[in-house]
Amino acid sequence: SNRFAHYLLARGLQAGDKGAMLSPNSMDVVVAAFGILKAGRVWVPVNALLSPTEIAYIVQHAEARLLVVDAQLAAHPAWSAALPAMGMPLVRCGPGAEGAGTLAQALAGQPAGLPALEIDEHALALIMYTSGTTGHPKGAMHSHRSVLSAVMSNAVTVSIVPQDVLSAILPLFHCAQFSMAAAGLACGAAISLSRGFDPGTVL
Repeated sequence: SNRFAHYLLARGLQAGDKGAMLSPNSMDVVVAAFGILKAGRVWVPVNALLSPTEIAYIVQHAEARLLVVDAQLAAHPAWSAALPAMGMPLVRCGPGAEGAGTLAQALAGQPAGLPALEIDEHALALIMYTSGTTGHPKGAMHSHRSVLSAVMSNAVTVSIVPQDVLSAILPLFHCAQFSMAAAGLACGAAISLSRGFDPGTVL
């Protein structure tokens, strides 16, 4: 995540610029999400189950400057024209992401240390979009302080310790799963990431 933060800074993204993400769960999602936050930029996770039209609205409404997208999703025929039409740089991640324009390429050669920058705790950290059941989705804005408060509240409420192993079956683009996974990581626990729900695998 430190390497991806350095990549974003090197690309010239300014404080407050948004990095959107369209992906089911993967380790790459965790790396990229925390990289965006460590760079002092704003993470905009998008529900990967929405239609291309709905996702295009969210990405444009958020004024995203970059889109991290799952390689398998990007290869689907429904997305082959929709993603380029969004008019922003794409970083492919997850299973099957190979070659140029991938997260692995973005990380290559970047420093491993934490970027040397100060981030205001009241600065915008992430925007979680609502389902938009009766209208367009609305972006719920969270500061770094509010994210940390949710993470630490989960850690204390569930009494997470480093010996724990937490499941992450729900999508990380949902606030509940992200804050719980982040709480586990903050406490040094292990996270078992599921790409999707499969009863046999979960058991």
